[in-house]
Amino acid sequence: MYLTKLASIQLVVWNILEKYNEDPVPVFKQVQLNPSLMHKPGTRHSLRKIAELWIETGRRIKDPCFGLTAATCWHPSYFGTLGYAMLVSKSLRVTLERLIRFHTQI
Repeated sequence: MYLTKLASIQLVVWNILEKYNEDPVPVFKQVQLNPSLMHKPGTRHSLRKIAELWIETGRRIKDPCFGLTAATCWHPSYFGTLGYAMLVSKSLRVTLERLIRFHTQI
């Protein structure tokens, strides 16, 4: 099965790299991902490429806990419509239920 995720989610990695004063462009080039596709709705990347991106990010950032920074680099729009549906949910439970129900869409 060919697994993919929304390209917009990789904006988190982009923001993490910028937060650590790393230029994101060479990192994306290294793993052969086109950064401009992150802004094109519906574009998807293979999970293999996403994993390569995170691995390369880890090589360039010397902080072993850099992944914890992801929470400060995320925006609901990165999940498309689902992100906004989660944002307006009346409770955390409803938010997580929506995420579980529609996770294959992101």
